[in-house]
Amino acid sequence: RFSFSPDAYPLTCQHVAPPRVWRIDPIVAVVGRSLIIAGGVCDFEEDRFAVELFDIESGDGAWERCESMPDFLYESASSTWLSVAVSSEKMYVTEKRSGVTCSFNPVTRSWTKLLDLCPGECSLYSRSIGFSVNRLIMAGIIGDEYNPTGIELWEVIDSDESHLKFESIGSMPETYLEKLRGINSDWPLTSIVLRSEEHTSEL
Repeated sequence: RFSFSPDAYPLTCQHVAPPRVWRIDPIVAVVGRSLIIAGGVCDFEEDRFAVELFDIESGDGAWERCESMPDFLYESASSTWLSVAVSSEKMYVTEKRSGVTCSFNPVTRSWTKLLDLCPGECSLYSRSIGFSVNRLIMAGIIGDEYNPTGIELWEVIDSDESHLKFESIGSMPETYLEKLRGINSDWPLTSIVLRSEEHTSEL
């Protein structure tokens, strides 16, 4: 069976039928009333890019197969290689290394290819995305694994259009970057994870 909590604080869990596809490293997201599971499929399954959707509010306990993940994610269709962010309407997926990005619409059950998340002014080798107050935010490591030179934050503007703008909104202080790398600076810094909250507060 499959269990999840509809609340941010998991005081209660909802138990439903398991997904139809066997997975070991999928991406999981909630967009509105839709619980989405994609990729991370076991080798013996026919569709390595299978996507399933569960309607949290319907109560019928049925998983629905949707359009499979785009085939340009052939080498990276699992949570190890992908970063996921959700807005109130869509799930956004970006390949951490290349910045190749697409979005999934749970209403149409389909994927859309977007422009790559690659700011022109610097070279990133890893990135992570999140949504905050209806803004798509990206954190990226500059340099290379054995010589990272900085971690930057950008707001991605016009993320549904044919042209993307990246507005710098912050940099990690060098002291914190050194602490993040740890005592042994010879170890590679391979990736980062960005956590964000999609809500507003009223006074």
